[in-house]
Amino acid sequence: YYLKKVLIRSGKIQAKKNYRRLSLLWWEKIINMKKIIKYVITDILRNKIIIAYTLLLLIISFSVFTLQDSSDKGLLSLMNIVLIIVPLICIIFSTIYIYNSSEFIELLVSQPLHRKHLWISLFAGMAIALTLAFFIVFCIPVLLYPFTPTGLLLVGFGC
Repeated sequence: YYLKKVLIRSGKIQAKKNYRRLSLLWWEKIINMKKIIKYVITDILRNKIIIAYTLLLLIISFSVFTLQDSSDKGLLSLMNIVLIIVPLICIIFSTIYIYNSSEFIELLVSQPLHRKHLWISLFAGMAIALTLAFFIVFCIPVLLYPFTPTGLLLVGFGC
């Protein structure tokens, strides 16, 4: 209520009609961001590199638990993979994805969207897709083999 009075006095809002229009613009931005996020997620999940990355690391994570006699050793090996390989692959893939989708980004920049919202939605889409791949690769084997507090901590802090 007070924000509305301040905006009316400052001349930014001249009537209730304009105030409602500003709120509609805010919701339109959210809807546009959701569309971009959904497109980026589906584009990344259909990518052959992400599918191969997910399958390769899934095989590695299952083999780590079947080759080790103790589940704690398997969790330690899996933790090394999580700490070294996953961030490296995510950084490289994100860089390549942004570089290859430069024409799509140029098309989005030509639309009436703020660049901040564009980059936030691109980042959110990539983060959600790569987190989903991480969840498939590491959380499923950890929950199947060593269902211990250490394994649950790995799942909780990793995802």
